[in-house]
Amino acid sequence: MPGERGLKRGHDTNRSNKDKKENTDKKEKKDKKDKKGQKETKGKKMEAPPSREKEHKIIVNAANDIAGEIQKFSKRFFSKNKADMDFQQAIEALQKVYEMWNMETVDEIPSWKDFIAAQGTKKIDRATRETEGFATVEKLCERARHFETLIPKIRKKLMACLQYHLFKYCRSFEELTEGYEIRPVREYEEFIKDNKSEIDSKLDAINDNIIKYGELKKPFANFVREGHAHGQLIKEICLNIVEICHLGKAWVKQDIEYPERLYEESQFSSSYYEKLMDDSNNLTWKRQQSLEMLARRERFLWRLEVDHDAKWRERRKLKKSKDTVEGLLEKAEKAITDKEYEIEVLKDEKTGGVSPRNKSIASEDLDVARRDLVKLSERKTSLQKQLERMERDYEAASKRHDEAKQDLDDNDNAIEDLRTSVSDIDLELKNINERTGALSTKIALIRYIRDLTLSSQTLRKIEQKRRERQVQQEQRERASEPLDEACKFVADKIGNDWKKLYPRLPFCPTRDQIKRYNDISLISSIAAKNDWTDDKQAMHSFSKWRNFNRRCDVAQLTRSLKMVQMKDLAKKVETHFLVKSQD
Repeated sequence: MPGERGLKRGHDTNRSNKDKKENTDKKEKKDKKDKKGQKETKGKKMEAPPSREKEHKIIVNAANDIAGEIQKFSKRFFSKNKADMDFQQAIEALQKVYEMWNMETVDEIPSWKDFIAAQGTKKIDRATRETEGFATVEKLCERARHFETLIPKIRKKLMACLQYHLFKYCRSFEELTEGYEIRPVREYEEFIKDNKSEIDSKLDAINDNIIKYGELKKPFANFVREGHAHGQLIKEICLNIVEICHLGKAWVKQDIEYPERLYEESQFSSSYYEKLMDDSNNLTWKRQQSLEMLARRERFLWRLEVDHDAKWRERRKLKKSKDTVEGLLEKAEKAITDKEYEIEVLKDEKTGGVSPRNKSIASEDLDVARRDLVKLSERKTSLQKQLERMERDYEAASKRHDEAKQDLDDNDNAIEDLRTSVSDIDLELKNINERTGALSTKIALIRYIRDLTLSSQTLRKIEQKRRERQVQQEQRERASEPLDEACKFVADKIGNDWKKLYPRLPFCPTRDQIKRYNDISLISSIAAKNDWTDDKQAMHSFSKWRNFNRRCDVAQLTRSLKMVQMKDLAKKVETHFLVKSQD
């Protein structure tokens, strides 16, 4: 019956309102608890994680929790049977509600929160409540409430996970490589840069979409009308958050595999190092053999040179003897020719018309000439035989000399080849030694980085260094405060005497006097153009002093004041500011 259905619907509505109220109360309690936990966390110092495994677990759990919450939200509001909404019907239903509430403009309800609050004080008839358009309006409000509650929490959790865990502890330690090319370190560092860049781009996209979503929120009528648009923005925001979670988990996976890749690179480099050492040992042995052979060749060179000199002297001696015999043979041939001519002349005299006595003398001379010719012929024959023998000996000596010279040249060439070989081996050994030295350093760096990634103390050391830098920064900031006040105090009191004080101020690194007086001239010229007072000029000189001095403090200022006979002012500075800086 209609009445029963109406009662049942009213009962369901009351029950729904009661459930909503209970959920709201639970949520408020949970928010208070979270805020309390956050305050406690802020009050305590963040402890360094005990191990990389714990850090990985924290990051993966946070990513899974965030992705799970996004998945629940998407399943609740963007499932197939809930995603399709008729926003035209919703705006028509909203217009009817505005008419019931006698609203002149739609701007009177700025946001969905104001619309929900208005329902507590103003009535909406049942017929309008039961329309699909009004149901769509309520779904939009419910979705907006969950989204605007969920996203800030998730965003905060995500940023904390990224900043305090992922970016902080999942590192490649590339800064420790000292310029050496270590493939796993370079690849992991490139992965980190790419992954971080992608995460930053997605965070920017999330921030941009949140801004766009905020622009669509007001007025509420526009929020309903643009339901599809801000629904798409919500989807993109959720998708980018989930993708960041996947990127974070992929980063953790790479960080888990990083020590193993370093180990493999270390093993490969070690095997290559051993191969180079074997090559070095072989080359050293080869060099030693070449040096020994070179020493033998150099010792043998002396004997070859002696033998070559002996063969050269022997050939030269035989050549001289041969030349001498050839000269004697020529003389003998000439004497034979002359003697034959003489015989012919004597024959003519003997047969010519001469006296018997002259014929007898000519006959005797002819006999003597013939005997001399026979002797000369015998000598010529002897000299020819001697020359033939000497030519044979000279040819043999020349051959022996040529062989000795060839042996000497071959030995010289062998010595030169051995020296070149030793020089080449030395060059190759130098190259191998440089490579093994660099490789040894590289292997030590790989093992050191791997030990860092595996050590449970590494993360604590990183956190300790961060805290030390933070403490140093805080100390510098605290130290600069009394120095600021002291400089202002002195500038007000010193007047134009800052020109006497400035050259006495200490500088680290040292600044020579010429530059200091140039500083004074520059400040004075600027002051003259801009009509500065003395105290402003003094403050400007103190600023320059602090810019060029890394260790300036109140104590240095007071010592400088005493050096220019301003002891009373120095005592006031010590009393008011030096004690404060020490505190």
